[in-house]
Amino acid sequence: MKNIITRKNRWSGMALLMLLLSSLLLMPSCEKEEVNNDPLLQSFGPSPALRGGELRFIGQNLGEVTAVIFPGVTGGTVQVTDIITVNEREIKVMIPQDAGVGILTLVTTSGEIKTLTPLTFSEPISISKVSPLKVKAGETLTIEGDYLNLIKRVIFVDNVAVEAGAFLPGQTRKKLQVTVPAEAQSGKIIISNGEEIPIEVYSESDLEVVLPSVAAPADLTGKKPGEVIEIAGSDFDLVVSLLMPNGDEVPFEVIETEAGEAIRFTLPANMTDGVVIVLPASGVEVAIANIGLALPANVVATPATGLRAGDLITLEGLNMELVTSLTFPGVAEAVEPESKTATEVTVTMPDAATSGNLLLNTGSGVSVEVAIETLKPTFTAYENRTVPLGDNVVITGEDLDLVVRVLFTGGAEVEVNNTTPTSLTVAMPTMNVESGVLTLFMANGESVEIESLTIEAPLFAFIPILPGEEEEIKAGGLFGIEVTNLDKLTTVKVNDAEVKFIVAGNMMYITIPQIAANATKLTLVSSNGSIDYTLNVMPMGQIENVVYHGPLNLDWGTYTIAPDAFVDFTNGTVTLKITYAVTGDGDAQIKFYNGHWEQMLQRFNDGNDTYLFDPNSNVVEFELTQEELVMLQTLTDWGQSMIFHGQGVVINNIVAVYKQALETTVWSGDVDLAAFTLNYEVKPPSIFLDADVKAGMTLRIYVDSYGPEPKLQFFNGHWERIYGDISIDATNSAVWSDNVISLPIDAAIAANLREYIDWGYCLIVQGQDCILKKITIE
Repeated sequence: MKNIITRKNRWSGMALLMLLLSSLLLMPSCEKEEVNNDPLLQSFGPSPALRGGELRFIGQNLGEVTAVIFPGVTGGTVQVTDIITVNEREIKVMIPQDAGVGILTLVTTSGEIKTLTPLTFSEPISISKVSPLKVKAGETLTIEGDYLNLIKRVIFVDNVAVEAGAFLPGQTRKKLQVTVPAEAQSGKIIISNGEEIPIEVYSESDLEVVLPSVAAPADLTGKKPGEVIEIAGSDFDLVVSLLMPNGDEVPFEVIETEAGEAIRFTLPANMTDGVVIVLPASGVEVAIANIGLALPANVVATPATGLRAGDLITLEGLNMELVTSLTFPGVAEAVEPESKTATEVTVTMPDAATSGNLLLNTGSGVSVEVAIETLKPTFTAYENRTVPLGDNVVITGEDLDLVVRVLFTGGAEVEVNNTTPTSLTVAMPTMNVESGVLTLFMANGESVEIESLTIEAPLFAFIPILPGEEEEIKAGGLFGIEVTNLDKLTTVKVNDAEVKFIVAGNMMYITIPQIAANATKLTLVSSNGSIDYTLNVMPMGQIENVVYHGPLNLDWGTYTIAPDAFVDFTNGTVTLKITYAVTGDGDAQIKFYNGHWEQMLQRFNDGNDTYLFDPNSNVVEFELTQEELVMLQTLTDWGQSMIFHGQGVVINNIVAVYKQALETTVWSGDVDLAAFTLNYEVKPPSIFLDADVKAGMTLRIYVDSYGPEPKLQFFNGHWERIYGDISIDATNSAVWSDNVISLPIDAAIAANLREYIDWGYCLIVQGQDCILKKITIE
C-alpha cells in the first residue's frame, strides 16, 4: 500500500513560524515546479480535541479522502466515512465517542496518509442538561455542564446564533443562559468556544421550539371574499405574517375570546382554493385553515339556445354576486354583467360570440362554465338546384339574415348583406366555382354546410379552361384563349376598358394593354350576360405615351392635351416628360392647368408663378400624384385633359411615362431585432399568399444597420429554417448590398411562405445590429 508522507501533523506556534521561514527560503525564483496531484496532509486539529466534536484536516487534494481511521479506546480502530468536504484543501469529521489517543490514518484513492503526531483529547467543555426542552421564542433557555465559561456562542438550527454579548448575566463554568431568539427552530443546539477552529459540542436531546398552533386546520369551504374569519389556537403572538393559498399576505390581528386566543383576518377578493398558513419569525410554515371556495352554483342560462348577438341572457343560481365578468366562447375580452344580485346575473350576447361554454369569472380567478348555443341559419331548399355559372343562387330557409358570407365548392367566396330571414340571394362568382355543397358563414365565424348545388356551363360566352400558373401572359403581347359560346360574345374589356378582339374558330385573341400587370381583370360581355376573370400579367416595366406632338414654339398662346390622353394607372408612377429647346426670347417658362383651368404642378415652380426652364438642359420631368392623374382623367368634359402656355421655349413633345412597380411591398414597419433577442413574427399570415408569391421571384429584406456585425436569419411559419442553417451577414455581398438583402425564391420556399401560415404568421425573422424596415417580393 502506498504511504504518503505528511509535512505537519498539528498546530504549534513555533512550528508554524519555522514552516513559514523555510518555505520562504526554499521558494524558487523562476523555475517551474512539477504539479503534484497526490493528497497531502499539512495539519489537523484541534488536538487536544473533544470526543463528539469536529476534527479538521488541512492540506492539498483532500477531496480524495474516503475514510479516517481512529485508534479505539479499548483497542482496535474506529473508522469514520462520513466526511464533510469544505474544499480540496479542507475536510472535517466528527470524532467518535469511542475514539482513543493515537496516530490517525486517512484513507485516499491513492493510498493512506498517517499523521506524524498522535491525536490527544481534552474534555473540559460538556453539556449535561438543557432546560426546558420545550421552549418558546423570548423565553430563557438554561444550559448546564462544565467549562461553560469558555463558550462564546450558542447556535440553534439553521445557524441561528446567540453571541456571548447577548448571554443573560451570570455565565459560570457550570451554567449559562440565553433568551431564545425569534428565529429559533426545533433541533439540537450547539455550544462553541468561538475560536478560528472552534470546539463545538452538540446537545444530546433535541430542543422543541414552540410554534403557533391550532387543534386542527379550520375548514373554510363555502366561505366568500369579504367574510371575516376567526380561528382559535395557541401562541399566535409569534405570528409575523399570514399568507393566503396564492401567496398573498393579508392583514390579521390576534384577539382574546372567551374560549382563549384566536387570529382574525378577512378573506380577500382574489382568494383561491388551498391552505392558509401563518409564519413565525423562524419562517416555519404552520397551516391553520383550508379553503374550499364558494363559487356560483346550480347556474341556469335563459335562453341557453337559439342565441343571437344582442340577446340578453339571464343566469340564475347561487352565489351569483361572486361573478366579476363573463367570457363568451369566441370572444377574447371578458364582458361586464348588465346587472348582478346574489341569485341572478344578466349579460348581453356579443356579436362575435359562438356556441360553447360561457365562463362566469370570479375574483379568485376560478371560473364556472355554462353551455350556450347560438342560433344557426336553417336551409329549406334552393329555388333552382341546377344553376348556370354566374347566375344568382336563391336559397330559402329560416334565419338566413344571419349569413354574411357564402363559400362555394371550388373556393370562391361571396360577401352578402341580407336582411330577409326566409330568403337569401347569392350572386355566383364566375371563377373557382364547382358543383358541390355551399357553406353559410355567420358574423361570428360559425358556419353551416347546406345541400349540394349543381353548376352548369353558362349560356353566355365563357372560358372553359383558364391559363395555368406557368403560362406567361405579357403586357403588350397577343393573348389567345379558347372561349365557349363565342357567337354570344359582343365586347371584351381589360380592367373595365374596352379592347378590340378577334375570333378564329373557337379561339379569341386580344392585345393585352401595355399598362396591364398582375391581377388584371378580363371581362367577356355577351348578349345574355357577362363574366369576369383575373389574369396574372407580366408587366412591361416602363411605357411611354406621347400626349402632345410638337414641335411647338410657346408664345403665350393656349394649347391643350386631348381628353383621353391619360389612362388609369395605379401600379407605379406617372411622369410628365417634356423635351425642349430654350430660344432666348425672354424667360423660358411654362404654366399648367387641368381641364377646368385650375392651375397645377405649382410645387415645381420654386415659389414662382410659372416653371422656369433650365437653359443648360433639354428635358424636364414632372412626377404626377395619384390625385393629379385622376384630375387629368376626370376633368375632361370641357374638351381637354390639360391646358398649358408659356414663352421662350420650343416644345418637341410631351410624353406620359408610366413606370410600373414590379416590386410588391408585403410588409413595412420599424422593428429593432437587437442581439437575436427578438423572434419577430411577420403578420398577417396571408401576405405572401395574397401577393401570389411563386418560384422565380426575389425576396427582398430592407434594413437599417447600426452595429458592427448586422446579421439576419429566417424561419418559416412552423419554425423551420429557410435559406440555410447559419446567419446571413453584411459580408455576404452576393445577397447583402446597401442594407438590402435579396434572396431567390424557389418552389420550396414559395410553398413555405404560402402554406405554413396556420400558426398565425408566415415568416419569423431574427437578427442583430439592424432594424427591419420593409419586406418585398419581385
